[in-house]
Amino acid sequence: MDRVIKNEQKPYKETNLIRIESKSRKDICSEYLHYIENGYRLTIDDAATYLNCTGPYVINTIVPEVKHIRITRLSKMILMKYAKDNGIEERRARLFTKRILLSEDNFKEHIRNSIELVISYKKFSENDFEPGFIDEIKKRIARGNEKGKKLTLQSHMTRITDILKKKYFTDENGVVRFENQQENLHINSFPVKLYTQKEIMKEYGIKYKVDFYKQVELKLGFRRLKYGNLVRFEKVKEDEKYIFQMYLSIYRRLQELYGEDLINIIQNEALIKLDKYK
Repeated sequence: MDRVIKNEQKPYKETNLIRIESKSRKDICSEYLHYIENGYRLTIDDAATYLNCTGPYVINTIVPEVKHIRITRLSKMILMKYAKDNGIEERRARLFTKRILLSEDNFKEHIRNSIELVISYKKFSENDFEPGFIDEIKKRIARGNEKGKKLTLQSHMTRITDILKKKYFTDENGVVRFENQQENLHINSFPVKLYTQKEIMKEYGIKYKVDFYKQVELKLGFRRLKYGNLVRFEKVKEDEKYIFQMYLSIYRRLQELYGEDLINIIQNEALIKLDKYK
């Protein structure tokens, strides 16, 4: 006969904690197995690996927000005996040793609802400009390169951005000053893999942070994401190929000044700087 046992759980004040209320060994096993088989299989280590953060961060930040179960010491002993007696595979039995198991589906839902896309730049593609301009600027760049220059469409348009930045953000002392704006947008998607700045710099051999921020979005194809106080990066395949980027604060300021004429201003500036290669 399966005797009734005292399966007490500490009074955790967690609104998303699923409490195991069964009293018999058999029912305790059955209830835990039910939740594990229905997706409560994400460990603290799994969540920490995904977010590239520490276990304590997950416990303090993620656990209160995601549905989960806790395995007490008594329940652990019962489950491990059950695993041994019933030949449960090691991969599955290892879950019985964990103190907390998160719902995989609810974890993904929480991330989708919480993670934000951080926009620091306005990106420009060839489609943002008149076809005639793109053809002409490419011809002038080619002529310049024939005469020993080392120009690309991206490098030239980036130079134009720097010229506009100096023109409109230089103070009376000749110092360029501006505070870049950021926009945070909910992306409502679950990134498959997240990268840290350190990982990307190591993988691509980038030594300096200033070079990292210049390359990470436009050249390397990552987008910047934010979860709480964590900043992470996701590799994405863009539908369009972007040729240059402009700080969002500079773009907003130029929009205020020129409105719909802004594209024409950029085009004219870009052509003027290559007048000698007409």
